Amino acid sequence: VYRQPKTYERLHQLGKYLRHGMGKVLSQRQLTGQIIGDGPLAQVVFTAEPVLNYRTINKGNKKLIRKILLSLFRKGVFLNPMGSKLYLSIAHNEEVINEFLERFDDALGEIIAN
Repeated sequence: VYRQPKTYERLHQLGKYLRHGMGKVLSQRQLTGQIIGDGPLAQVVFTAEPVLNYRTINKGNKKLIRKILLSLFRKGVFLNPMGSKLYLSIAHNEEVINEFLERFDDALGEIIAN
């Protein structure tokens, strides 16, 4: 499957779509954070400091990330509880990403309200 033409191009498109959508959600919620990643990877880091390496990632608000992961889990989204990276595969599409973005937005709204 990975040898088929444009497979990796598609993964990169999906990753860009996901990162852009997550950034839009953060902006709409007026939260300070950055969406980092490349290709089919994305990660949210709640910090105002530019994320340049793992040290600056570790300065992000880990308690907030944990709350988001737990909220997403309650909403039917399982992410690795040891980190906040999201990995896309060729099984994903824009519809699935849009559904995730809705749940991500809901999770942030739930956390902000508490």
